[in-house]
Amino acid sequence: MSRKRYTPEQIIGMLREAEVRLSQGETVGVICRGLGVSEQSYYRWRCEYGGLRVDLISEYGRYGYRRVAALLRAQGWDVNVKRVWRIWRREGLKVPSKQPKRGRLWLNDGSCIRLRPSWPNHV
Repeated sequence: MSRKRYTPEQIIGMLREAEVRLSQGETVGVICRGLGVSEQSYYRWRCEYGGLRVDLISEYGRYGYRRVAALLRAQGWDVNVKRVWRIWRREGLKVPSKQPKRGRLWLNDGSCIRLRPSWPNHV
């Protein structure tokens, strides 16, 4: 018997659908049967992924997990930095590193490090 594996995007989508159906008055058991998952999976997903949005990282690619957690709290989600970090690392997300700045061309004693152009379009 093989187990189904859901992506975080699918899990968050199912949690959103469950929130809508809960607000309409349905019970958790009926919702879980409709989604095809067990109640234990639903509660575990709600504990891990509850309150997260998928598109924040794609909108703000240079933000780290702390800043994303602050954005979520500013939007009214009750989310902890440790939870965001745990999901961040599980998904293998990293902030892209900046390009290093170029070093100085001349040293204080006047010696040259890099080649200087002798004529136009030389270097």
